[in-house]
Amino acid sequence: MNSVHARRLRFAALVAAALAPACGSEAPLGGPFGGSGIKIGPTDGRGIDGGTYTPPMPPPPVAGGEPNTWTHIFGSYLQTGTPGNCGECHAEFKSSTGAYNYLRDLEYVGTTPPPLTDIGQSCLAWFGGTMPPGVVPKNDALVAELTTWAKNGGKND
Repeated sequence: MNSVHARRLRFAALVAAALAPACGSEAPLGGPFGGSGIKIGPTDGRGIDGGTYTPPMPPPPVAGGEPNTWTHIFGSYLQTGTPGNCGECHAEFKSSTGAYNYLRDLEYVGTTPPPLTDIGQSCLAWFGGTMPPGVVPKNDALVAELTTWAKNGGKND
C-alpha cells in the first residue's frame, strides 16, 4: 500500500469516527435534505475578532521595458501598486511617458544628471525627498536602477 492510499484510509477513518455520534437514532445532518444543523445567516462583515474583511492586495503590475530604462523603472517602482505608488495621488502617473513629462515639467528629469536621483534635490524619499509621503522603506533595487538610468543619460526610454 502506498503512502497516499494509507493517508486516505486514515482520513476516512477519522471522518467516520467524527460522524459516528451523529449516526444512530438521531436524524443525520443534511440541512434541507434531512437532519438538522446550525443555521448560519448573513453577517455584518465582521470577523470573530471584530475586524472587517480586507481583500488581498492585487499582485504588483508587470514592468515593461529593459532594466535600467525609464519604462522599466516606472513599471517596477512608480506606477500605482508599486513601492512609489505615485499614480494613487498624481494623475500624470498613468503611463511612463505621462510620468516622465510631468517630472520634466517640474525639472526633475530632462537634464544630465537628472535631479530626480540627486540627494538634496530629488522629490523621491529614497534620495532624501518627501515622495511618497509617510514611512518609506529602504529600496536598494530602486536606488540602484534609478542611479544607473541617470548615469546612462536619464532618457525617456
